[in-house]
Amino acid sequence: AHWAHTNDISATLSGVQTVRTFAVSLQTGLPVIQVPVTGGLVKILPAYRLRKGGNNTNESSNVPDQDGGGTMVDFKVVRSHTQVVSATNLTAATTNTGFFNAKFYVNWEDSEQGGDFDQDMWGTIEYLLNQNVTPASLKITTKAVAESTSIGQLFGFVTNGTTQDGFHAYSGIEGANYYASTGTDPTGVPGCSNCRGLSETGGQRGAQSYTFTVKTGVNANLLESPLYYAAKWGGFEDSDANKTPKIAAAPGDTQEWDADGDGIPDTFFFVSDPGLLEAALRTVFNSILERVSSGTAAAVVANEQKGNGAIFQALYDPEKKDADGNTARWIGTLQALFVDSHGLIREDGNANGKLDDYATDKVVRLEFDDDASTPVEDHRTKAVRYTPVAPNPTTPDTNDVAQFTPDSPVELSAIKTLWNARKNLSALSSTSITTQRTYSATADTGRYIFTWLDGSGASTPNNSVASGETVPFVASTITAQNYYWLDYFNTTDTSANKHTGAQRLVDWVRGKESVSTEFRSRLLDYDGVSGPDGVAVMRLGDIVNSTPVSVGAPFANFDQSALDPSYATFRALYSQRRQVVYVGANDGMIHAFNAGFYNADDQQFQLGPTTGSTLTRHPLGSEIWAYVPKNALPHLQWLARPDYSHVYTLDLPVRVFDVKSFPADSTHSGGWGTILVAGMRFGGGTDTTGISVDVNADGAATANVTTKSAYVVLDITNPELAPTLLAELSPTNLQFSTAIPQVVAFGDPSGTTAGKWYLVFGSGPTDFANAQYVSGSGNTKAQLFVYDLANLGTASSLPASPAILKYQDTPPATKTFAVPDNNVFIGDPASTDFDLDMKDEAIYFGTVGALVAAGTTPPTTTGTQGSLFRLLLNENSSPSTWTGPTRLLSNLNQAFVGQPAVTIDSKNRRWVLAATGRLLVNGDKATRDQQTLYGIIDTAFSLSAKPAVTSDLVDVSAAQVFSNDTATGVTLATGSDTDGNGATSTLELRNAIATAGGWRKNLTITTASPAERSSSRLTLFGGIVFGSMFTPSTDLCTSEGTSRLLGLDFTTGSPPTLGVFDCANCNDPTVPLPESLSQGGGYSSSASVHLGEQTIEGRVTVITQDSRGELEASQVNTSSGNAAGEISWRENRGD
Repeated sequence: AHWAHTNDISATLSGVQTVRTFAVSLQTGLPVIQVPVTGGLVKILPAYRLRKGGNNTNESSNVPDQDGGGTMVDFKVVRSHTQVVSATNLTAATTNTGFFNAKFYVNWEDSEQGGDFDQDMWGTIEYLLNQNVTPASLKITTKAVAESTSIGQLFGFVTNGTTQDGFHAYSGIEGANYYASTGTDPTGVPGCSNCRGLSETGGQRGAQSYTFTVKTGVNANLLESPLYYAAKWGGFEDSDANKTPKIAAAPGDTQEWDADGDGIPDTFFFVSDPGLLEAALRTVFNSILERVSSGTAAAVVANEQKGNGAIFQALYDPEKKDADGNTARWIGTLQALFVDSHGLIREDGNANGKLDDYATDKVVRLEFDDDASTPVEDHRTKAVRYTPVAPNPTTPDTNDVAQFTPDSPVELSAIKTLWNARKNLSALSSTSITTQRTYSATADTGRYIFTWLDGSGASTPNNSVASGETVPFVASTITAQNYYWLDYFNTTDTSANKHTGAQRLVDWVRGKESVSTEFRSRLLDYDGVSGPDGVAVMRLGDIVNSTPVSVGAPFANFDQSALDPSYATFRALYSQRRQVVYVGANDGMIHAFNAGFYNADDQQFQLGPTTGSTLTRHPLGSEIWAYVPKNALPHLQWLARPDYSHVYTLDLPVRVFDVKSFPADSTHSGGWGTILVAGMRFGGGTDTTGISVDVNADGAATANVTTKSAYVVLDITNPELAPTLLAELSPTNLQFSTAIPQVVAFGDPSGTTAGKWYLVFGSGPTDFANAQYVSGSGNTKAQLFVYDLANLGTASSLPASPAILKYQDTPPATKTFAVPDNNVFIGDPASTDFDLDMKDEAIYFGTVGALVAAGTTPPTTTGTQGSLFRLLLNENSSPSTWTGPTRLLSNLNQAFVGQPAVTIDSKNRRWVLAATGRLLVNGDKATRDQQTLYGIIDTAFSLSAKPAVTSDLVDVSAAQVFSNDTATGVTLATGSDTDGNGATSTLELRNAIATAGGWRKNLTITTASPAERSSSRLTLFGGIVFGSMFTPSTDLCTSEGTSRLLGLDFTTGSPPTLGVFDCANCNDPTVPLPESLSQGGGYSSSASVHLGEQTIEGRVTVITQDSRGELEASQVNTSSGNAAGEISWRENRGD
């Protein structure tokens, strides 16, 4: 174990292949008999030896490779440690005599593997302790009683705590000898001379005794099990690289192998009860997960979103330990870094919030360290800083050693971020953490957390937000009348104080460290740095799938594209609006963090606007507010459990929209406002698994409320005012809220009326384990839900007799549209306003069936896997006039999870681009069914009959494009191929695709690996469609899989003639232009586009991040500096 841990075990493979040992011991090797003596213990370990190597009277003359050990078949306590009358009278004494006796039955098998488990030799070990003498004496008597073999064997023991410690054997069978020629073993204790069993005749047989003297002082320990030493020497953290579990500079320091100081190796797990094996193995796997996903500093990037001058990165640690033995689980981090005008990611080296020169604020890259010189166990994401040499002022390039030189990699915690929300929350005073901060007070003085207790402003809950129902999330809000919302009861609380347990839970969720074992500890020294960054409460929960979104000044163009002048007034009113980063976390909250005010002239994030202002000067990265949804309240109890593993709560990417659905007032100029919509994804429950809450605490089920997965809608128009809860939407048949919602607009270009604005989302899975929708015997079908944003939860939205509706259907959806297929749920919808008149024409969305089991070859897809649908809106604000949903292609049968991309080309053709693939649960990783990227011209607007089926589309799977505008690898349909050579130029290819109605590109698939797929949003920019394609891995050694970034001309599904990605031989007309860029290992997110200074027209930076923590900023070429198709309030807002 030690050699494999400290040496490369395979010189033929790239990198350093080492092994880290995790050991689970199901039982001790042998029982240890412990004899209590005054001042200590004497230990007797039953021992055995097979004498097959010649059985010589002289021990050294035996043939070693023929001697061996055995297996203990049985051990019983005949008599436990008992005080007896005297050395000769072993009757139990009634007074203190100083004599003690015990006896044990031992049965041995003569092979170490267990063999036939017969009774090759059994006998007894007995001791008599005499404490009437000083030092005490211990008489040990052994007797070999019976046998079923003809081979010599020793019936012995090992002593520890006497003056003659070691292995001794003066009983045995079949003439066994042990130091017979000398009479005694090396310690002076008699050995075996022709030892015989009691059933034999002659020789040394029957009871054999020897009296030992008990040693005073400190005794050496017996050897531990071999697995103990394998874990110690094969699983240690070699912090000083000396290849031993000892720190050379501090030999007594055990932190490399025993960080918590309990004397047990950190990778050794002992299970005395076989029933606890599962728990021990889970601990092992969690420890391995900690190394892969977190380790000492490697966190997992969940997502990121480009802001103005900054990038906001969310990370999480499944588990983290510090040197003091503290352990915290599922820690979240949200941090900000600069993005400069060239798309380079920079740190804030001098902590002034201002982007300085390259030497002060260095370029940083977050890269997965899998260098060949790095042991595999230390492969994790690290930060690499770049020291400037002579950067080109217009085209700086970190790959050019003449411009920058890379520093040695450092841990992620060493990055000097613009701000770090985890650190800010942990730095809050523990004395004020349980009280509500005044909203206008600076966010470093406490937390402002609120929730919704439906019914606290009325007699019964009605799922409509009423005055007085949004309340501070503090312990004093929880009473004996409403504590059932949290569904938490502690049996130690008296019946009159049952609500006090819920109050303690609220304090814990706010960030109070529990002083008892009721709730888990979150104390941790995250960075291992003394001082203000020392041990603190990790108050921010993990951020896994919820994409952070930055919201500052309004940037839509309704006043220009749709000619609504009222939006210009709204934009001017909030031209200096504070930038706030919103994100959901699996700590049960939606969080709002201050990102300050960006001064573009000084390239600095400031605490206030550039002009005079009395706005609150919140520190950068501090939490302005947090909201705990009503539907998450009963789930908070799981987060606090000492045995917490993981529960999702607020895990869907946050969406933010500017909408004209408010009454006009001083906050909502012209009726415009900004709303935030946050879903729970797999948080909460479904219609059948939601938690039923006795909200009135009356014990009656009549008024019970079922809390389940939902969408939270908040008014965040003015961040200087506390946000307003508009609704929590969870209609019947929503199930899990996995679809990222969309807004549909029917505005009034004159600006005199509000028009109609709708929120749209679809049914999610009914089943968490397999992420599938089960229609059941009633053939229930997934639905698209449409809500009028002007009437969320208001009296006008409620029916005259609300009692006729289920609780969760109040307020009711304005309209629902069911899909035609059973057993599918709905993916992320997209809405379109192709002609930019603020009247949407259509909603596009995919459906998703159950996962396809992996086979030995790419399978033929069976059953309903999904399709791509259109709901035609006809630019009519009345949902009753909408038609559909209708399949775009009648024979599509693939899963569409991600949001389709929509655009329009120079010929006014309306395009829908969508990719297929599932990656929702672990079982999806192994699937090998064919996945495809589609570019479809919608026939509803083209007045063409094609495409009607997938075969109508031009297959560009093998297409290659060259810099001289030639193309190969595309076969055209009969009638459209003018020369019989297929598409030989991009022009011919483009014309053929226009005639066919679109293209299709099959993603990579082989017979030996899982299929490549896409399950994230596509990005359209400058005529190029960017998409992150992922190939999972089922190999335990490379479990992260691999990703690549596709960059294709959206009209051809192949590279444009000028190319997208740089390459050394791009101008060589014999070399095809690259269609993708490798993103390495891990699952890459959808692409975000950073425009920068556009020193070269059409050249932009595409930023992606993967599940290992890497941030990739790639310079790419697009057709122009303008985004393809629609440029409006939808672009990059929260995706």
